Amino acid sequence: MIQAVIFDMDGVLLDTEALELRCSNEALAAMGLPLSLSREAYAETCSMSSADYRLRLRQNLGEDFDFDCFQRRVSGLMADDLSKNGVPMKNGVVETLSALRANRIKTAVATSTASEKTLRYLDELGIRRLFDVVCCGDMVARNKPDPDIYEAAAKALGLPTADCVAVEDSRNGVLSAVSAGCATVMAPDLLQPDGRLSAMCVCVTDRLTNLPDIIARVNQEKLNHRGPAGAPHIIKESQNCETQQT
Repeated sequence: MIQAVIFDMDGVLLDTEALELRCSNEALAAMGLPLSLSREAYAETCSMSSADYRLRLRQNLGEDFDFDCFQRRVSGLMADDLSKNGVPMKNGVVETLSALRANRIKTAVATSTASEKTLRYLDELGIRRLFDVVCCGDMVARNKPDPDIYEAAAKALGLPTADCVAVEDSRNGVLSAVSAGCATVMAPDLLQPDGRLSAMCVCVTDRLTNLPDIIARVNQEKLNHRGPAGAPHIIKESQNCETQQT
């Protein structure tokens, strides 16, 4: 049965992906590069490690692309915006976390973002106390789309991944969570999933506050659809959860 929810951070808890995309394009323009990243191109890199992101940009922009300069410019632009406007949090985060914990569901963060930045963001928003575990990209050998970070978060929670729901907004994140064995809910941010990605998830939703009801449905399906050896089986549904709301 589901006993925990493991959240991605950027794009799920925090509304930072669109900000980073804007800052990335401003940085490219400042470097005199005519190419700008589309939402689709940027979404493909979400949750990648810095090394993989460097490789992807150099494939697109050439081997002489100064990735370190680019990263410094993006970080500076984001820091300026965050200092003026604060860290943007997604709607319903505190309400959802409070409801889960009231129902004795453990909560964790599994993010590709480094520890220092992750903890600073969570502390600034005052929500770090609402998580039992925080697992960051610099704590695992391989980052998303590999399963390491979800496996590490579940282990820190003292649970098998099969007893955890993962909440992700990106393709790389969904692949990571699914390959780890988590029941995965997609909460799209920059892009909506295609049919193949939706089929990997137990649910697609645009409201985090749906999570308690989603967990109840997943648990009911686990009870109703057990395999011959007694192992729970989750029916994968490609439909958006909101089609079931009244």
